[in-house]
Amino acid sequence: MLIGLHLERAGLAPGLIGLALGVSLAAASLSGLGSVVLAARFGRRAVMAATGLLMVITGLDLSLASQPSLLVLAGVTGMLGVAGVDLGPFSPLEQASLAEVATPQQRNLAFGRYALVGGLVARYRVAVPVRNAWRHRLQVSAVVDEGPGVTSVYVTGRRLDELEADAGQFFLWRFLTRDGWWQAHPFSLSAAPAGHGLRLTVKAIGD
Repeated sequence: MLIGLHLERAGLAPGLIGLALGVSLAAASLSGLGSVVLAARFGRRAVMAATGLLMVITGLDLSLASQPSLLVLAGVTGMLGVAGVDLGPFSPLEQASLAEVATPQQRNLAFGRYALVGGLVARYRVAVPVRNAWRHRLQVSAVVDEGPGVTSVYVTGRRLDELEADAGQFFLWRFLTRDGWWQAHPFSLSAAPAGHGLRLTVKAIGD
């Protein structure tokens, strides 16, 4: 979802966004098969290193490219969105390594822990943030300079009472700008939530 919003703000039409995500899903599926063949020939470490390089290329493309054709090409790497985790080269290589290092007596326990950790990461690092973003629809409504180096950001949204937030409570904020969408900032609320709005105040000394 966040990738789709980023591509929309970068100027891509809905059809091109769907094309980029569709190409990424297809590339991720094919890379999962190709990684097994390449790992058998060149080793899992080399294939994982190449996969990391593809992730870097994808990140640079999304951060720096402005032409629609280049943004769509980011999907060719197969690393665009969560499809690269589920369908890409990670799962087959990780599971092959796990089966190799665990003894037959410990293999079920090892795979159980692997699945548990993967499920927790998928839930709390992907599913919950996407759900909250869709449910609350937070948007920056105003940015106000309060004084030298001090700025307040006013955010509006829906169902903010469900957050049960208090003044001083911090959240991890990810602003979908061209050069900062990939960074999360631990900013605190500077006032108690009022109706459909939140306020956070930031001083220019870093996060």
